[in-house]
Parts: sequence; C-alpha cells; structure tokens
Amino acid sequence: MRDTKYKGFTLIELMVTLSVSAILLTVGIPSFRSMTLNNKRNTEINKLVTDLAVARSESIKRGFNVSVCKSNDNATCSGTWADGWIVFVNTDNDIPAVVDAGELIIRVSQGSNWVPSGEYSTHITYSPTGFVNSGGHLKYCDDRGAKFARAVILEISGRTTLSTDSNNNRTHEDENGSDLTC
Repeated sequence: MRDTKYKGFTLIELMVTLSVSAILLTVGIPSFRSMTLNNKRNTEINKLVTDLAVARSESIKRGFNVSVCKSNDNATCSGTWADGWIVFVNTDNDIPAVVDAGELIIRVSQGSNWVPSGEYSTHITYSPTGFVNSGGHLKYCDDRGAKFARAVILEISGRTTLSTDSNNNRTHEDENGSDLTC
C-alpha cells in the first residue's frame, strides 16, 4: 500500500483567506477611488495652469492679445468650460472673444468639471504686457462636493495661483477668502 499525501487548502483555510481578502477590498477600494479622483483633479488643474501660462507667454512674445475661451468644437468660443477651451491670438481683441479668420489657434484642450467665476464666464484675455482682463478664478468640482473642490486663481497681473485652505476648515478658499462651493 502506498501512502498518498494530498496537497492543497482545507475548506477552513480557504474561507479565512476569502474573509481577509474581502475585508482588505472593503477598506481599500474607497481609498483607491479617492486617489484616482484626486489624480484626475490634479491633472486637470495642471493642464489649465499650463495653458494659461502658454497664453500669457505668447501674448508677451507676439505683442498681441491672446485669449483663452471655452469651446465645445475646438474651433470657436462656444459651449462651457467643462467642454474644453482653446488658446488663440486675438488680434482684434473682440469682447467676448471670437476666433476670426486669420487668428491663430495655439492650443486646444478638453475640459472636465470646470466652473468659472463671473469674470471668466466666456473668456480670459492676456494683453501684450501679460496682464489679464480681470482677476478671478476657475473652479474644479467633482461629485465629491466642496471639500474636494480646487480653484485656479488669476491675479490681474496674469499670475496664477492655486486655492488653499488658509483657515483649516478642510475647504479651499477663492481669491476673496470665501469657501469654494460646488
């Protein structure tokens, strides 16, 4: 007679392993979702800040006004900021900004969850000195609400800054010190 040894897991070992795995997934998946949404938000913020810096740089370099306007078709100033935006040389400085024949589109970007302040409901225009038409902000909001909202703040000098939580209430503030809302 041969002595046969079976190799494998017992039912109890398998149940313990599945229980531990279920607990780890229950704890880990929500934080993974939050991390993914935070990364998406940060990517969107970096994309907008980069495009604003390009617009400012191009306006100074070219000696013409350069506008950033909301665009849903990548060619005209239309739609919402959540659709996307274009950066173009606005040689005739029309207000609200309009892409006319012969005006060069420098960059095109897709948007996501951007909400403008009143000053930037249609466009942002940089003058040849690098200044913007007015101060204000663009706010990024997702389905998590105001606690996770962030804003890109433009000073009239054309300088961009990011919102901060200066009063430590876990909500970032806009350029006037008011809590961001979504």
